[in-house]
Amino acid sequence: MPLKQNIVHFPTGLTPVHINYRLYGSIPTALKQKLELSRAKSLDDMEVRLQGLPDWLYEEAYTREVAAIDHRYEAEVEWGLHQSTSGSIFLDRPTLRKIILDSWKFL
Repeated sequence: MPLKQNIVHFPTGLTPVHINYRLYGSIPTALKQKLELSRAKSLDDMEVRLQGLPDWLYEEAYTREVAAIDHRYEAEVEWGLHQSTSGSIFLDRPTLRKIILDSWKFL
């Protein structure tokens, strides 16, 4: 069973949305663990850097930096998806990919 990731998500409203759709097992476990550890370390380092800031500045900097860390993490996951040549890569098949895209368009 995959571990749930706690990535901050913000309400989108009318903002365009990028959906990164992947299947469990589509990224090699070792790479996934490396990326998760890197993200966790970045978050820990950020919290240390922001200690001592006034509350109003801390909240602003925290929100901005978490978004940057998450953006970097998601870009690395995307890169990892494109490097995979084994595992769950069913979405590489045009027919299956079309089913997924059509379902999102329907929603």
